[in-house]
Amino acid sequence: MRGTSDIRRVTCLDRRGHCAALGYLALALWLLQTSWCPSLARAAMIGINFEGHPLNGASIGTTRTAGVEPQSHWNDAMSGYDVLSNLTDDAGTMTSASFDPNNGTETYNSYVTISTSAPDGHYLMRGYVKGSASSPVSVTVSGLDAKTFAEYDVIVYFDGDNTAADWVTAYALAVGGTTVATIYGKDSRDTSNWDGSWVEATGTTTADATAGNYVQFTGLTTSSFTLTATPVSGDGPINAIQIISVPEPASLALLVLGAVAALAARARRSRFG
Repeated sequence: MRGTSDIRRVTCLDRRGHCAALGYLALALWLLQTSWCPSLARAAMIGINFEGHPLNGASIGTTRTAGVEPQSHWNDAMSGYDVLSNLTDDAGTMTSASFDPNNGTETYNSYVTISTSAPDGHYLMRGYVKGSASSPVSVTVSGLDAKTFAEYDVIVYFDGDNTAADWVTAYALAVGGTTVATIYGKDSRDTSNWDGSWVEATGTTTADATAGNYVQFTGLTTSSFTLTATPVSGDGPINAIQIISVPEPASLALLVLGAVAALAARARRSRFG
């Protein structure tokens, strides 16, 4: 019986060894992939910020890090008339993407005093563009690289001036002239200035518009999209837009498999070492 037990133990070890070897190979492949093609192994991001008047210190620039998915190298638009080409990504690399504020509008600054010691997010949430029900703000992002941004999410940040009433805005995302999703966000007057936290608004109608400071569209696969902010009440602000790629599933699978192998090997050493 003891000999049989030893054989079973050797067989178990052998199987675990093979599993661990395969897992470590997967981890090595993932590490190699991150070196050869980093865009497949991590979420690449492009950020566009409406800075307001630069004399008011609302530029976020390339070094400050902010956002729901923190990133640096934001592309600053000094006004709602700025057409930006070859947008840089969060690594500071020039891309083929461009940005066009279709109908043009002035930028505004919410009543926030920014000091040199303020968190970087305050620079992101200071300047904004706004429209009206008859002339809503509309912006287009185009030229997204099909390989890096094969699938991506879009985050729209909003925080307007402090007034006596809430601002409710319908944020609509369109592809090829067809609206594919609309999310209603409420800029609540109860919380005046941005308090340093990110709160997602998820309203599907005017009636259930939820208070927050950003909305998120997910699962986009086209090289361009148009965002329109139509005010229901207030001015319909857009402070910034963030485009976040979704990593390839194969890349994530390699990473998970490698991690599982490492845990299995550790358990093996603990039990039989």
